Amino acid sequence: MAIQSVNPATGDIIETHEALSEQELNSKLKKAEQAYKMWRDISMDERAEHMRNIAKKLRENQEEYAQLLTSEMGKTITQARAEVDKCALNFDHYADTSSEYLKPRQVKTEATESYVSYEPLGVILNIMPWNFAFWQALRMAAPILMAGNTIVLKHASNVPGSALMMEKLMLDAGLPEGVYQTLLISSSQIESVINNDIVKGVSLTGS
Repeated sequence: MAIQSVNPATGDIIETHEALSEQELNSKLKKAEQAYKMWRDISMDERAEHMRNIAKKLRENQEEYAQLLTSEMGKTITQARAEVDKCALNFDHYADTSSEYLKPRQVKTEATESYVSYEPLGVILNIMPWNFAFWQALRMAAPILMAGNTIVLKHASNVPGSALMMEKLMLDAGLPEGVYQTLLISSSQIESVINNDIVKGVSLTGS
């Protein structure tokens, strides 16, 4: 199945991609699982440094990303620039605050001692919509990554360019391979991903 990026203002096809085969899909899931075994053991300070690097790349390449958003999903360039800037602020926020958010805390129970501890889960599937193609995906990515999980993204089928660009952004910012991956797959392939034992959670934004 072909997955196309189409300029909604002109109807012109920007790019065409082939959906992943089942073999390619399973390979990416296994790669995410292997990356998780490494990423979960990285310190919060190291993860935070990666988040700041991502924020820096977003600001450095703001115009490139904004132009992509405008051409692929029709957002005005002013709104697209603002979306990219908001994403950068999001990564800075979680870099600065996640240690506090995820700090173990004591709770009162009938037991001698009780506490809440936040532990990484594993590979998290993000299913995201097209209308804020960067923001919807990246607002979820920052806290998920800071919590020690890895991500596979199934973006809306009309914004494959944005989906692939976000994976490139992560790699360009120094995130280890496999920690954040885009899955160019059809909606009919989603059920098999959700049912795969490698996937430990799903974040879904949509109707």
